[in-house]
Amino acid sequence: ISICLDWDSATTTWVLRPTRNPASLFRYVLQHPANAQAVTDAQLDLTSIEDWHEYCEANKFIFDSIISDQQSLLDVLRDVCASGRSSPTLIDGKWTVITDKPRTVTAQYFTPHNSWGFESTKALPKLPHAFRIPFKNADQGYQPDEYIVYNDGYDATNATLFEQMEFPGVTSRDAIHKHARFHFAQ
Repeated sequence: ISICLDWDSATTTWVLRPTRNPASLFRYVLQHPANAQAVTDAQLDLTSIEDWHEYCEANKFIFDSIISDQQSLLDVLRDVCASGRSSPTLIDGKWTVITDKPRTVTAQYFTPHNSWGFESTKALPKLPHAFRIPFKNADQGYQPDEYIVYNDGYDATNATLFEQMEFPGVTSRDAIHKHARFHFAQ
């Protein structure tokens, strides 16, 4: 848990308090005094970050990690964002996130009018029977643990094709299961 500015949707303000919300931690990393190129509020798309905060809150997405080794700022931001199904990006000189969530507005239509002559092939990968996911289990004092999430139709008796997947900062079995099932659905 970090003590930093956390979006409070009830008061529509940023409040200094303990938080594990990826959106608040995204802002914290970018504005932290240890960041040699710390950004100002004017360099953040706060509206998008606030929306993402509410999305993370609604889905119970959290980020729990102790960063003890040297990493680039972008690597840390990617880990924080991944725990909230987002990616960090700069748009018009402002830091923001692109969130993988359902949309009500279509971004682009593909029709014969705008895609004539278009040809494509796509090799679809063989889906794994299960994901083997190492993580630091909060329920066991953040000790290393492993959780196996099976694809539809597979279990411990018939799964033979496993792939390892990691979710940095995700420390509960329920959240690991939710993220892994999301990746199977994709």
